[in-house]
Amino acid sequence: MVSPGKKAFDLEKVDRCKRLARDLFAGRIFFEEYAEAMMLTSIYANENLMNACINVIPQPLLRRFARFLHDYLEPVDFRPSPTPFLVLNASEREIAEKKEELRPKYIQLYERVTEKARHVQTS
Repeated sequence: MVSPGKKAFDLEKVDRCKRLARDLFAGRIFFEEYAEAMMLTSIYANENLMNACINVIPQPLLRRFARFLHDYLEPVDFRPSPTPFLVLNASEREIAEKKEELRPKYIQLYERVTEKARHVQTS
C-alpha cells in the first residue's frame, strides 16, 4: 500500500511537470530549462510517474522535447553526467556506476517521448 505522503510526493512531481510547461509558455523559463528539468524529473521518477510526466507534455512541445533528448543523449550514448543524482565529491567510480545505472532510464524516456511524438505527428 502506498502511503499518503508518497502519494502526495508523486502528485507533486506530476504537478511540477505541468508547472514547467506553464512557465515556459508564460516566458518565465527558456525551452532548454524546461527540457532539462522535465528530463531530470522523469529520470528521478518511477516508471508510472515517468509516464505521467510524459503524458502531461503539451503536444506542441513533444517533437521539440524528443529532438532535445536526441541531441542531448545520443552523443553520450545515453550516459549524461549523473551529477544531479550524486553527492558532491563523488569518485570517478561512483560517477561511472551511476551513469550505467541511469542509462536504461534515459533510454526508456527517450523511446517513450519519441514514440509519443511520432503518434502526435501522424494523428
